Amino acid sequence: METDTNNELARQNNDGVDVASIIGDIISLTDDNDVKECLRCWTNHDSGKIITRRMQQLHASSLQKTAWYMNIRNANNLLKANLVEEIIKAIELFLPEQCGICGDDYCPNFADRPTISCFMCNRAAHKACIPDKIKDV
Repeated sequence: METDTNNELARQNNDGVDVASIIGDIISLTDDNDVKECLRCWTNHDSGKIITRRMQQLHASSLQKTAWYMNIRNANNLLKANLVEEIIKAIELFLPEQCGICGDDYCPNFADRPTISCFMCNRAAHKACIPDKIKDV
């Protein structure tokens, strides 16, 4: 499964980063207990398969609420397995990544909804590089 591979890559890139803190920040912005329960399925020390299994045990309405909270488009039209995969991908968007422009590691903040996102993956652009990209346009 592609998501499992993505999870493993994300874990390799997160050495020294407190992923629990990042997930905690995302959780802290909602009052919905169903969303909190779903997001708490994510742990950095578990494999993608375990995280996926945990999320698939949740009720579909909890996954729908979480998808809405994570700004997943067309969530109402997705099957439960697809919802889980999309939620995992959405969480990964807020984990540390290397900027493709400057090479620095950066981590988008969930509270700061992206002003500019990648068209392909929907990841927030590295804020330090946005002014340079705008000048290039």
